[in-house]
Amino acid sequence: MSVVLAVVMAAAGGAPVKAGAEQPHSHSSALQVNWFPVVYYTPETSVAGGAGVVVTRRKACKVAGSRPDSLQAFLVYTAKNQSFVRLNPELYLDGDRIRLDLGLTYVDMPTSYFGIGNPAGLDRDEVDALEEEYTNRRFAVEFTGLVTVTGALRAGANARFATDSLRDLEPGGELAAGKVRGVTGGEVVGLGPALEWDTRDAAFAPAAGAWYRAGMRTHRDFLGSDYAFEHYQVDLRRYLTVRPGHVLAFQVAASAVRGDVPFYELPSPPLRGLYQDVFVDRSAASLQAEWRFPAQGRFGAAVFAGVGGVGKNLGDVNPVELWAAGAGVRYVLNRAERITLRLDVGVSPLGVFPYFMVMEAF
Repeated sequence: MSVVLAVVMAAAGGAPVKAGAEQPHSHSSALQVNWFPVVYYTPETSVAGGAGVVVTRRKACKVAGSRPDSLQAFLVYTAKNQSFVRLNPELYLDGDRIRLDLGLTYVDMPTSYFGIGNPAGLDRDEVDALEEEYTNRRFAVEFTGLVTVTGALRAGANARFATDSLRDLEPGGELAAGKVRGVTGGEVVGLGPALEWDTRDAAFAPAAGAWYRAGMRTHRDFLGSDYAFEHYQVDLRRYLTVRPGHVLAFQVAASAVRGDVPFYELPSPPLRGLYQDVFVDRSAASLQAEWRFPAQGRFGAAVFAGVGGVGKNLGDVNPVELWAAGAGVRYVLNRAERITLRLDVGVSPLGVFPYFMVMEAF
């Protein structure tokens, strides 16, 4: 398993913001562009570089407490001709009664398979022995459309299309032997209902309120899917301001799949500090907490911890069998919209892992 060495620079490219301006509606009809270049190195990718941008727009008719339309875009290219592209526009229409969220992803990068249903307590050497490297080329489209039912409650639908092509399978492993469902790749197409309860005071880094989401998708051949299965997901987030600038954030998440599922669609607890895809199964659950606080100027910091688990069914999941914790720094690209860059370092029994991302983890 490799550890990323990242060198990150950031620039706040949006319209000027006065110090202390925290209300999102302070730019009632502004288009703001915030960009950041990224450079990193891993043995699998060699030197990699790229850029990200977050664009926000507010209509003049919008009032205090409303949400901006936004576009997040990322592009990374490596010295080994590998690439990652992500576009994520989000629109609020009809006075925020309608929320439309679209995600487009193209990735051609090396990754690893470690098996399914691994028990907690594995050490680093055992995980390294399980690792099978391969490369996945994926193109995916995700869409969520929601309409306000009453108050903070929205209801609607979500859909997803993904096509995967696996290559460079490690010789002698389970994938190369064809023992794992999904090794031939193919298309996954799903559609289903979605609900959310949203009382957040801001879209990007809330300091108060809640964001509760639930949804499911069914995948069937009549939709064009090569795999027939259901995917269920619940994501509950709560934000509390304990003193000016100090925010406690909590997340409870659970995900489950049923049916003929390719291995790369199996859920895993999203804990920073656990190596990606080591612990996957048909069900996963996690609990995370984070304390975010200011440091100096545009810089802030955070400490976080989480627990989770996996199992064949949700009833089999021990939600505290896995743990991870860590700390990180924040750089505010845009004070008015609370758009941040974060560099987190997560720690678990499997090691120490850095994460560089735009926006908060939850």
